[in-house]
Amino acid sequence: MLRPGCRRRLVLARVGAARSRRSRRRDPARPVRVVACGIGRWAYRLVGRRPSSDEAASDAGGALVAAALGLVISPIVSGAAALVAWRLPAIRRVRVEQRERALAMQALPETIDLLRLCLDAGLTVPIALELVGRDGTDPACAACRRAAERIGAGARSRDALGAVRALGDDGVRCADALEASVVDGAPVSVPLGRLAAELRDVRRRDLERRVRRVPVLLLPPLVLCILPAFALMTVVPLIVLSLRSLQL
Repeated sequence: MLRPGCRRRLVLARVGAARSRRSRRRDPARPVRVVACGIGRWAYRLVGRRPSSDEAASDAGGALVAAALGLVISPIVSGAAALVAWRLPAIRRVRVEQRERALAMQALPETIDLLRLCLDAGLTVPIALELVGRDGTDPACAACRRAAERIGAGARSRDALGAVRALGDDGVRCADALEASVVDGAPVSVPLGRLAAELRDVRRRDLERRVRRVPVLLLPPLVLCILPAFALMTVVPLIVLSLRSLQL
């Protein structure tokens, strides 16, 4: 018979594995990436090197396929296609990471408040992480869920909270406060409350900056689209009527 703690860790590990399998099944482009990764690893072996990651191998494989298809047209097209196929996935990954980090920063104050509420109610850090990350869909809650699953699987608190640290500098501050509470029993309510207030202030200033940019962003459509359309509807008919009267 397994003890309750071991049984709970086993269940959390199985849930995490099932979620990762479901995420892989939902990805329609995964077979293409697998083929590109295989081609890239084969190319790396030809030159006697090892790819740093699966993404690097996939980028190299996509560049080789694009270069081979571009040779049908011309060598110049082949080189351009290889360059685009090699750099475009990396640029897309950077943008996705930036978008996820921005979403995490937007949701992090509320997530910290939920963690603080659970901890003030007397719950431990692993249980608080599990409760906060159980039903949330934003990146901050997902990081809490991954941290809870790692703790449930037997990882140390510092290693498990790496998922929270990956959210950025503010995630590092949150993870350090939680780790201090786990290791040393330090009070965590005050630092978490201060961090949430600072993040809300930063988010408010960012929203104000975006609002101030709205008139500048509206200027190009106004100048290039609305004003020419207004001139076309008001001035051009008068010019046409004047030309007709002159011909008569």
